[in-house]
Order: sequence, then structure tokens, then C-alpha cells
Amino acid sequence: TGATRVIGSAQADLGRLGFNDTARSLRIARGETWEVCADRNFRNCRVVNSDWDDLSRLGMSLSLIHI
Repeated sequence: TGATRVIGSAQADLGRLGFNDTARSLRIARGETWEVCADRNFRNCRVVNSDWDDLSRLGMSLSLIHI
């Protein structure tokens, strides 16, 4: 229900997009795998391949890189 950002490539710091530490959920296209990182410059990451309606279950605030 909040703001939406479509990110299709590596982003080392979502602060540049005005979206740092605001993501609460994640939608991933079917068949894709992403590395989702809690810290900028791709630190504290998890590999995910499905939607997450509550990123706190992953312990995440987001920066993203597609793998």
C-alpha cells in the first residue's frame, strides 16, 4: 500500500533513489533470483527467489542487486 519502486539492475545504495530503509515488502518476477542486501554496497545479503510481504522476517531494510 506504500510507495513503489521498480528496480531492474544493481543498486549499491537505495538512498540515491530516495528509498533507503523504507522498503517493507518485495516482489520478484517469476523465475528470477535476486540478492537482497540490508546494507549499502551489497553487505548483509540473502538470496531470494519469491515475493516477501514482510521483509522484517528476513531482517531486512533493502539495497538490491540482481544475480
